[in-house]
Amino acid sequence: MSWLAHHVLTECARDPQQLFTLDDLAARIDRPAKNVGMACAALCRRELLEHPAHGHYRILPDGLALLESGKALRSGPSQGRAARISAKTLRHRVWKALGQRRKATLRDLLRLASTGTEGAAASNIRRYLRALEQGGYLLRVKARAPGDAPTSNGHLQFVVLRWTGPRAPSYDASHRTLHDPNTAVTQRLVIEETAHG
Repeated sequence: MSWLAHHVLTECARDPQQLFTLDDLAARIDRPAKNVGMACAALCRRELLEHPAHGHYRILPDGLALLESGKALRSGPSQGRAARISAKTLRHRVWKALGQRRKATLRDLLRLASTGTEGAAASNIRRYLRALEQGGYLLRVKARAPGDAPTSNGHLQFVVLRWTGPRAPSYDASHRTLHDPNTAVTQRLVIEETAHG
């Protein structure tokens, strides 16, 4: 089984009763929807996922059993290492924008990095910012950027503490690791769920 198919199964196993859309899975794994769709089709052929509605997928008992057996990951780019983020992905564009701006809000990054075609772009960027902050790449500053409404508390701002190169660090949510391809360093993170505005 490919690395990508393994991660599709892992994400679907987080809530076995839920129907996941293709866009949601692509955002969670941070891979192009076309590639995720091909992985889903392969998993459906093996009867590890079901496809009850167009663009929606749910894990089957055999898929859960395969993950629980520990035999799901057979091949692929990770092999115990984090895969490189493609230049076509949202997180690569976020990393590039952070390198150019050195200070940004979530709103800034959505404007600069999102093409409008990604599923759940804001939550994807929030997860990535949390990982980069935890990994020591970003610092959340106390001063907030002005909000859009008079009653707004403003927007959280992040400044870049460490810029290690043009290749985006890759966060693997299933293993809670952050791999930096510029330095070949992988670190394990403790991610806390905090809001980013």
